[in-house]
Amino acid sequence: MKYSDKLIENIIEALDNADFETTYYFNKKTLEITSFTNYDEDEEVDIDLSKWINIDGIESYEKYNLMEDFASRQNDRLRELLNVALNGKGAFRRFKDVLYHFPEEQEKWYEFEHEWFKQQAIDFLDEVYENT
Repeated sequence: MKYSDKLIENIIEALDNADFETTYYFNKKTLEITSFTNYDEDEEVDIDLSKWINIDGIESYEKYNLMEDFASRQNDRLRELLNVALNGKGAFRRFKDVLYHFPEEQEKWYEFEHEWFKQQAIDFLDEVYENT
């Protein structure tokens, strides 16, 4: 099925930002996305969530695996720097800090990451519309 670029980008945003504090939902009839935070629990919600599908966020280990995959495709020097950056607490920040010093590779990373997220969004939508 073909999906609009705008819908895919909206799903990507939800996939990337959903976490234990923020939950995203998708309405397959209206193509709307809405979100609620833990802070909204005290507020009255005027929406029937039975017509909405939960968008599970991408887990941090999946993002980490994506960074490892990207690092494995780099030249020896950059691969080594990225692998060192990926060890221990703060790996996400260090990974981006290393790439900051390699602008061309940094741009390739953002493209690589976006294409991966785009595929995740398409997979989500395919599953939603396949199950109807």
